[in-house]
Amino acid sequence: MKKHIFGQASFQIVIMCILIFIGPEFIPEDIDDVDSRSVYRMNPHYKWHNGVVGGTVCSGRFYTINGEPDYSKVFDATKNYSRHFTFIFNTFVWMQIFNFINSRKIYE
Repeated sequence: MKKHIFGQASFQIVIMCILIFIGPEFIPEDIDDVDSRSVYRMNPHYKWHNGVVGGTVCSGRFYTINGEPDYSKVFDATKNYSRHFTFIFNTFVWMQIFNFINSRKIYE
């Protein structure tokens, strides 16, 4: 039973670290009506890739590992959180649901 607990815990830690640190490179994002409002002139929800609107979600981390401001400047101007951590939270909840389903019976 301990191997299943440690296996699931290590799986979740790896997935969460990938989403937190590498997620802004591959989590898709498109423009919506919130982005088109005049208050959100800084376009905090998406990046521009080669002149194409859309791309990937901006990092939701307020500061980089070096302590430099990352998303904190955008948050101070718009008071709107990034969708990066929403995606991470939803992934965490789904992993807990699957863990709950899979842990009903343990067969060696």
